Amino acid sequence: MGNTVTIHYLNQTVCCNSGETVLDALLRQGQKLSFSCRNGICHTCLLQCSAGSPGAEAQKSLSPDLVTKGYFLPCKCRPADDLHIAPAQLEDLYTQAVVHSKQWLCDSVMKLLLQPQSNLMYQGGQFLNILHPGGCVRSYSIAGNFLEDPYLELHIKHHPQGTLSHWLCNSVKVGDTLSIQGPQGRCCYHKRLRPKNLLLIANGTGLAPLQGIIRDALAEGHRGNIYLYHGSRQASGLYHRDYFKQLQQEHSNLFYQACVSGNNTSAPELHQGRADSTAFANHPDLTDWAVFICGLPVMVSNAAVTAARLGAAQDDIFSEGFD
Repeated sequence: MGNTVTIHYLNQTVCCNSGETVLDALLRQGQKLSFSCRNGICHTCLLQCSAGSPGAEAQKSLSPDLVTKGYFLPCKCRPADDLHIAPAQLEDLYTQAVVHSKQWLCDSVMKLLLQPQSNLMYQGGQFLNILHPGGCVRSYSIAGNFLEDPYLELHIKHHPQGTLSHWLCNSVKVGDTLSIQGPQGRCCYHKRLRPKNLLLIANGTGLAPLQGIIRDALAEGHRGNIYLYHGSRQASGLYHRDYFKQLQQEHSNLFYQACVSGNNTSAPELHQGRADSTAFANHPDLTDWAVFICGLPVMVSNAAVTAARLGAAQDDIFSEGFD
């Protein structure tokens, strides 16, 4: 076995084994930390280092300002030397946004519009972290277009036992101020993709980032075709159907298909089957296509593998999956 290093955290000493991340070491020894993706994407687990080096890998996706202040991602940090670390200072990470409106899109999904209190530039498909007063943090994708929308649009899936979603859907009121972090994420539209056909696959509120990506693509004058497949176990979860049908009528290169994977549906416009299976059956050759996949992590990871097998280049496969 390799050598261990020592982590000094909140006046306690934690041993980090060789090859182990700082996040895993702290969790293993009972420390309570906010975390989500465990892969350096969501930035929920940020900590601050005052002595020792967390390494370039743990800081490469952070802003220069955060790096200067010693911030790093413990989920990406496998330290070679002892570290002295502390929780993040909220004023360094979060800005404020006022709740402009709340609207139920279906029985389980709420649209939340936020007015940020500072100039917040973003791309559709990126995400924000929202901080609960009790310290819990969750990530929500941005469904809008920066140049066209005065507000940040988020789609909140209501989980009755979920601390953040239940609070946002039931307790937060219009006019309240929320603490937000971001935007972050690399699942976005890029101008180099303009001539390519796009295949977009989502289940649940994975539709939110794909909505933002589609709006960015259309605003950029995308020349290839855009195929969107949105899936839900039940038809009641297929929100924004009228919105995408209207968008499809307005843009001849946009094609939208809603899919139901659960009980049979009598609605002729709904396809019976999973969104990813339907998409790949309809588009078996993805050579020179770009593919965007968002939703439940298992679907996202499996669909990314299938997209590559069907010919999509790794640089043209974009995905985002959050539990």
